[in-house]
Amino acid sequence: MFLPWQLSIVILSILGALRTIQNRIIGKNQADLSLYVLAASFFCVGLGGLIIGFSLDEPVVASDALKQWYFFALMAVSLTINNYLTFKLFRLLQASIISIASLLNSLAVVLIASFFLGEKLSASQWLGSIVLFCAVLLVQVQPQHKLKRKKLSISKSFLLILVIAITFGVGVVSEKHLLDTVSLSTYLVFGWGAQSVGVFSLVFLLRKKLVFPRSLISHAHVWLSAVLLLGGGFFFVHSVLDSNSSSLTSVSSSLKVTLAVVFSYFLLHERDQLLKKLASLLLSSIGLVLLFS
Repeated sequence: MFLPWQLSIVILSILGALRTIQNRIIGKNQADLSLYVLAASFFCVGLGGLIIGFSLDEPVVASDALKQWYFFALMAVSLTINNYLTFKLFRLLQASIISIASLLNSLAVVLIASFFLGEKLSASQWLGSIVLFCAVLLVQVQPQHKLKRKKLSISKSFLLILVIAITFGVGVVSEKHLLDTVSLSTYLVFGWGAQSVGVFSLVFLLRKKLVFPRSLISHAHVWLSAVLLLGGGFFFVHSVLDSNSSSLTSVSSSLKVTLAVVFSYFLLHERDQLLKKLASLLLSSIGLVLLFS
């Protein structure tokens, strides 16, 4: 690759933070457009996978993809559900809170890899898991001022966050398995294509027809979402293939969330509960360091 993988992680973090801001803008102001933006963006992702995959020197081996069809399907289904639920979550919560809560995705990946791939966790990693979970829980606990006695209740959206984390973990573990077993070209063509088909199938089931508004083609959110998705996917694959340091994964996650909190503060004016968000961010950074130590 033409870039150091460390720089790829930094760029990936920036693109992820920008996509968080964009998703919140869509979810808050143009919720009806979210499904169409998701479908159109993943159409570009599927097309990009075909173009990039067949342009590489490595061959696209269909027989290898057929042998791993279960993992392609598992990845497509889990990440399709993940993207759909994430868009729904952006209707309910601030971008800064969602970005902090997304750190549970890293925890889900580690735990699922541990249980299903036999990767053992050390005592410090289990401690990091607990710290990270508490950090995310911190921004989800809200005081109920209307009650005579101030009580703390966990937001209902926390259950949605847990489902999103689990589906993300299943998708990424499947994706990592595919990157280890098939060529990069085969993964791009069939993996990104499978995700595109999964999203289109979901939109068809929810809308009963695939009729897109004519103005969608020129809509800025579609092109921006496509660029962020394609760019993020490219730099994610680059960092996964070239990285041999798990500690940089924690740096990537912390950097992405930090940037998202900063961007949301200035661009979306999400300035309430700032101290709680910063405390949660600090605590989650400690948890990530322990988790990937």
